[in-house]
This record gives sequence, C-alpha cells and structure tokens, in this order.
Amino acid sequence: RIHDPAEKAFVLLTDPKGHEGGTVQVLRHALFPKGIPKEIKNITKTADHWASAADRPQFPQDAKHRFAAWSQVRFAKSPELIHPLTGETADLGSMQDVDFKHVKAMSQDHFKKLIMKTKDGAVDWQKTSWAFWRFGSELEGEGLKQLWKLLPADTRVPDHTIWSHLDLTSAFAGAMAADQQQDPALLVMSFGPVQSFIAQARSTSDLWAGSHLLSRMTWEALKVICETCGPDSLLFPQLHGIPHVDAWLMEQGAWPESINKPTWLNQGTDSNPLFSAALPNRFVAIVPADQATGIAQEIKENVRAWVMAQGEDALQKLVKESGVSDAGYAKEQLQRHLEDFPDVHWLAVPWSLVTGEGANLNTDQLRDALAQFYPEGEDVGFLDSDAWKLLCKEIVVDGQRFYHPNKGVLYPALFDLLERANAAVKSLRTFKQQAEEGYRCSLCGEREWLTTDKNDLFAPPKKRKASPKKRKALLWKNLPLSWSRKDKEQLCGLCSLKRLWPTLCVEEVKQLTGKSNISRFVVSTHTMALASSLSNTNLKPMTKGLKDLLDDKKERVALPKKLVNKLKKDDLSQVAQLPALLDDVRDDEAKRKEVEREVEKWLGQKPEAYYGFIMLDGDKMGAWLAGNEDFTQLAYKDCWHSKIKNNVKNKAEKDSFLAKYLEEKRPVSPARHAAISSALNNFALHLTRYAVEE
Repeated sequence: RIHDPAEKAFVLLTDPKGHEGGTVQVLRHALFPKGIPKEIKNITKTADHWASAADRPQFPQDAKHRFAAWSQVRFAKSPELIHPLTGETADLGSMQDVDFKHVKAMSQDHFKKLIMKTKDGAVDWQKTSWAFWRFGSELEGEGLKQLWKLLPADTRVPDHTIWSHLDLTSAFAGAMAADQQQDPALLVMSFGPVQSFIAQARSTSDLWAGSHLLSRMTWEALKVICETCGPDSLLFPQLHGIPHVDAWLMEQGAWPESINKPTWLNQGTDSNPLFSAALPNRFVAIVPADQATGIAQEIKENVRAWVMAQGEDALQKLVKESGVSDAGYAKEQLQRHLEDFPDVHWLAVPWSLVTGEGANLNTDQLRDALAQFYPEGEDVGFLDSDAWKLLCKEIVVDGQRFYHPNKGVLYPALFDLLERANAAVKSLRTFKQQAEEGYRCSLCGEREWLTTDKNDLFAPPKKRKASPKKRKALLWKNLPLSWSRKDKEQLCGLCSLKRLWPTLCVEEVKQLTGKSNISRFVVSTHTMALASSLSNTNLKPMTKGLKDLLDDKKERVALPKKLVNKLKKDDLSQVAQLPALLDDVRDDEAKRKEVEREVEKWLGQKPEAYYGFIMLDGDKMGAWLAGNEDFTQLAYKDCWHSKIKNNVKNKAEKDSFLAKYLEEKRPVSPARHAAISSALNNFALHLTRYAVEE
C-alpha cells in the first residue's frame, strides 16, 4: 500500500528525490525500520506490474527506465482527469502555485496518524492496512480535500485514481503472498433468490425488508473476505464509506483517533444510511488460488448460520408477543425452511491458466476453458479480439519499448471466463426436495406456516380460532399490525424473518449507534394512494363523523415530507391516523364503505384508491460490467491525457501498428469495475436520504 505515494501526481517529474523519495521513504522507515524482506519486495514489484497492466497501457522507457520526453506529463502544469466510463475530460487549469513540498508534508502527516499500534507499542499490521485502505483517500481540512480523492495513478492515463491502483496492487500482493505458488485467483459469489424473494410482499415494508435483508446478508459474506484477505481484495463492490463496513472497522478497533467518527452515529431516523440496501447480492474478489474453495465454503456456512440465527430471533419474538409458552413444532419448521437459504453460487478462476512471461505468454489453457462457453467456431472473446492481437506482443516506438505484456493484462479474459462459468453454474438450479404437508404461508404460498402444534396445520383459516381451549397455542394471535394483519396472516419461517426484519434491523441500528430511540417510518400503500388527493386539495376542517371514526385509532403512519409541511399542526395527528384506519377496515366491507364516505365528504371528492410505479430497467448494468457493447467501450486514446493523445497521434501517422493501438477499444479493467461500484454505492446511500426527505 506504500509502494507509491498518494501525492505521486504532484511529485512525479517535479521532486528531485523522485516519487519514492518522500512519503514512501518516510513510511517505510516508520513501518519497516529493519528494511523490507526481499521476498516481499519481489511480490510487491510483480503485483505493481500486474495492477498497472490490468488498468492502463504502458509507455516507452529507455535502458535506464526513463520515460521518453513526449510521454511525460507534469500534473501541476496541465492537470486533467478523465471519467472512466464516458471518457469526458475535466481540465483543472493550472496548479503550479501548489507547492509539492507542502503536499508531501500533508501526506506524510496524514499517513503517520493512520499507523495503528498494539498495546505494547508495536505496529499493528492488519489494522494499519485497513486504516490506510479506508482513510488514505480522506484528507482532513480544506484545499486539496476533494481533489485528494481523485488524484490519478498515472498522469498520462488519468481515468483511474491512485487509490484504485494501491487497492489492486495490495490485492494482488496479498493473494500472491498467501498462495504456495504465488497464484492469485478471481472469486465470484452470488446469493439468491433475489427477484422472487423481494417480490413476495404485501406491503412497502415487505419490499424494503426483502431488499435490505439480502444486502445485510451479503455483508456477512464480505466480512469473511475482509478479515481473511483484506477489504482491498474486493473488486466489486467497493466498500469505501459503506456504513456497516465502517461499523465493523470501529468494532475491530481500526478507526484511528485522528479521524472523526461517521455522522450517521447521530442519526436517529431511517435517513440513517444503515437502513440503505447498499450492497448487491454478488461480489468479485482477488484471493489466493489454493484457498478459494476454503474461503467460499466458510462464507457459505457463515451466511447460512447468520440467517438461521436471525430466524430464531424472529421466532422468539413471535412466541413472546403471542403469549404462547413455547415455539414447539415451529422450531422444526424454521430449521427446515432456512437450512438451505440463501442459494449460494461461487466459482474461482486462477491466473495460473496463463503461463510464461512477457511476449511469451501462453494462453492455451485459458483459451480452452473459455471455448467451452462460446459456440463452436466463433471467436473466443478477448483472446480473439483486435485488442489482444496488439497487446500479446511488444510494441516499439522510436526504438524504445512502448508496451510489454504481463499476466495482469489478461484480466478481461479471466473476468469473462468467471462470468460465463458462473452463469452456467447458476443455471443448474439444484435443489433439495422438501415435504410441506399442511396449509401454506399466507405470503409465499410455498412453505407451511409456523405453528406450535403440527395439528393446527390442517385446520382451515376460519377454523383456527374456533375452539379457544384447543387453539390457545396459536402463534399468530395478538401480534402487532406490522407483523400480522388482524390475525389473518400466518407465515412460514423465511417470510416470518422477512416480516420481522424491520424490527430486528432497528435493534441492530440501536446497538451500532448507541441510541435507544430509533424511529423507522414506513409509508403504507394507503398513504401512497391518498397522498395525491391530500396534496392536491385545499383541506377543510375534518368532519365530525370522520373524527369519531379516528378516536379509537391511535396508531399514526409516516406521511411524505411535502404533505407534512402543508398540514397544520392540529390536523397532522389525525391525518396521520387515516391511512392506518383504512388499512384496519380493509376486510370489513361495511366499515370500509363508511370510512370512505366520510373521507369523500371531507375532501369534497372521492379519494384516490390506487397508485402506480413506473419501472425503468434501462441501466444496462450487465453491459457496463462486461464492457461488450459499443456504448460502454472507449478507445485507448480516449483514456489518455490530451498531450499524450496528440503526441501519439502524430507518431501514429508514421506507424500503422501504433495507429491501430490508438483506435482499439479498451477492454474492461478492475478500475472500471471499481468506478461503477462506487457510483452505485453513492446512488444507493443518497437515494434513501432523498426518499425520506421527499
């Protein structure tokens, strides 16, 4: 993590000591006073070369490893940043008034504060590594604070950050050091089902719970990766700033004293990002190839054990609230319903599928593996692309080596194999036969509803309350409305966990924040339907008849912020009770019609009874990740600094090989995937805040 300084863009070609003569030297002395072992140096060097090749093209060097003058860019003089997905260039003007010595001093001071110590004063390697990963990019104070996060790894190809390069180098180095053959592998894992699990819902709360539960479950998997290989080994998703990850760092004691604690610790409502479903149901990581199977198995066991523990907690809450003496048969049902949840699919692809070095790289094994997933006779993805035909050999410009291949450049082919093989594994849909005998769950209709007495399973719904003496052990009586609607729902083990997840989640948020009072509001379906009528009407005083109906209904529901701002304080309490009243009488036709008549009298018109969602599935996320469609692809020249682009263009007029390289489409890279993931993280976390405010 310290082979390159964070401020490399500022000091390169400017500092007489070179980019390794400042912060790198200071941190090496602080962390390795006796020097760095040769074996670690060699691994770091290889990891650095692979990471560089995976993310960007190389440039000409002479015999003394000095870059050709035409391929040099001084960042302070002509700073540019390039968007990794669109190729749009941001010209930052000039920064020649920024003193590189001042930047070096800031960087050194910042990283010294991130060094974590054990109780006896020694360097805590693991915690220091985590602190460098999480907070290296977050410089305190003004000035360079925002730019610091975006500083490029290479000023000539400024479409990915120094932080992305350090993460990838660390991931490669960690996997190489931990594997007996120094062989890293790409590991993909996914958890499901997704669409069907979320879609089985009766309320907006159910929809949120399904999505959030899957996200929270994914964190239990990612935690194994973080503790085994380090959080920087994750290529997708990126974990920077994810609240549960920050909570884990604090729990591990890896939060430096110099860094302010996250502001969400003081947020006591559901605008707290801990309530955001910010993690996808799959991840890709770099792991030691010989440990991939063990890591995947540990993740599978940990995730399922966590789900089972949450299910048992939910069942105990049902038992306590309903007043039954014991869970009885429901314990057996819960074990059966949750033992194979979630579905877990995983696959690992080792870099050892590629042999040889430099221009002698041998991709025969990788080609044979990929060919299994392509129609016979067709091109095999990246290995048959024009890009690889150029990149598989050395490129010489002006008598100097412009490009020299290494195994890192084959990331696109390995990622392609990973995705195709994993899709094939998921398509098998293996399952364990399961016997379900009695009446089914009210929500999913697939599994038996939980009951303390097995005989209750065979009683029709209307007969489950017929004989109090025999039915006094019913688990689904006298529960809060948010758990079971008027004793009319009886759920299976998995759906019970989803229904009670909001309650369990609030308890966890209380524990993580240290706050005893966390307010979570759910906008009900009736609120959604009524909102437009209430917002678009000049509200008159509520009729006496409607007020009388609300007298016995004390429960309030959440209202949209815009509607709350419109209502007078005296009206707010009663209006907030109205959707709950409508929900309460939905199964009593006579009472429902009475309430609807009174609402119509009050509004002067019939209220809206329906609402609609406009769903747009046009993100093309698969294409963005695969980089296999025209709108996702950039040419190599689109990723270069304008100075380099012009210089290479001039030289390409005399070199047809270089001209082809200039126009060739750039394949996917780890930095590209990191950029996509970071954008998704920001969207998920900000969307929750926006939805609550609106």
